[in-house]
Amino acid sequence: DMLWMGATTADGELPNLSVPRLNIRGYSWMGQGYVYRSASNGCNINCYSSVIDGNVSVLPQGTGIASTWNKNLIFQSGIMISDESMAIQYNYKNKSIDYKTGASSVINIARDPRWGRVPETYGECPILTGEIAVAFNKGIMGYAHLEDTELEYGIYKVIPVMRHFVDYDGPDDGRFSFNAIISDNDLR
Repeated sequence: DMLWMGATTADGELPNLSVPRLNIRGYSWMGQGYVYRSASNGCNINCYSSVIDGNVSVLPQGTGIASTWNKNLIFQSGIMISDESMAIQYNYKNKSIDYKTGASSVINIARDPRWGRVPETYGECPILTGEIAVAFNKGIMGYAHLEDTELEYGIYKVIPVMRHFVDYDGPDDGRFSFNAIISDNDLR
């Protein structure tokens, strides 16, 4: 307990310091990172570094991406996002935090159009959602080819964080709340 208390800040949190002499940047646990700014939600901002319009490519929301049915195009989109994310990080003036992770695909299955996050999903087909999420996120991670099972150099370019795995998909009528009572039918 004494060791823990000695390592924490006044708020009781562990510090997240960088180690400049080893070229190790602090980890951003807030982690929206640069993936979020043009991921499947169509977002084009980054609240941490003030990326502004015109500096990154913008992709459609998840339903727009899914409507292409083109896994190779979606894979290439993931590569583009990770390339841009790394370039922004490289050129970003404040190098104290390293954004190598970021919010990525919303992989919930759209079951009710009243749910406020349906446009962020890849739609109502679990098979299509799985195929697209794999293609998109393999591109972000840095796979050379969609069919590859190992990274070319063994190093991830950007680590995507897929969201909302189990029953966060309505049928609620708002984006910022949901009924947490989960039935057996919801889990099927």
